[in-house]
Amino acid sequence: RPSSVPFDQFTKALAATWSNITSRDPSELIASLTLTMGVQEAARRVIPKTFDDLCVPKSLYPAVRQMDTAIQLTQLAYDPNRAATAPNMGQVMGFRTLAAEWEASVYRPAHIILSPESNDKVIWVVVRGTATVSDVFTDITIEPEGFMDGHVHRGILRSALYIAERVMKIADRSKHKVWLTGHSLGGGATALAALVLRNEGYSAHAIAFGPPSCVSEGEWLQK
Repeated sequence: RPSSVPFDQFTKALAATWSNITSRDPSELIASLTLTMGVQEAARRVIPKTFDDLCVPKSLYPAVRQMDTAIQLTQLAYDPNRAATAPNMGQVMGFRTLAAEWEASVYRPAHIILSPESNDKVIWVVVRGTATVSDVFTDITIEPEGFMDGHVHRGILRSALYIAERVMKIADRSKHKVWLTGHSLGGGATALAALVLRNEGYSAHAIAFGPPSCVSEGEWLQK
């Protein structure tokens, strides 16, 4: 996790890499993070006005049934002991490991791709959140980039495109149903990766935990 990285090591890496990943001034990052934290705090004080606001929309019912699996797999993504051996385990919590990449790099978050032993027509993709300096560089690549009919966070979009590319090498669009899940950076990447996969004809759904606000308004994106 970021807290385990020595501060002096982080600042030196940030200074050496900053100009290569963004043209923005570091003060803009600080301002945007401050604004984001303020918006999140304000959102916590919003109380639903009607009972309907407390209910899960019917369109999300399929995802609710998969929530428990998503929670367990997302926890797996942060378990260094199990993660390190996942590609060779053959079975993780009743799942067969299809591919895994646990050393994150910029725009390439750590992830694991699995299939339930009981159903080979389903594929789960789990993407880890921010846990390394490389992940932080992805986070702070905040320039907007065109995507479909809107704009999205560039670092998260590039991570999503990488995840989608990995999935398309494994999943058969005529056979597999793809579920993607992740937390924080991983949540944002899986949400956008699901859109990319759907646009390519896959049956893809994302269950994201604490994803950052990374998408602008756009009719297709909002749908």
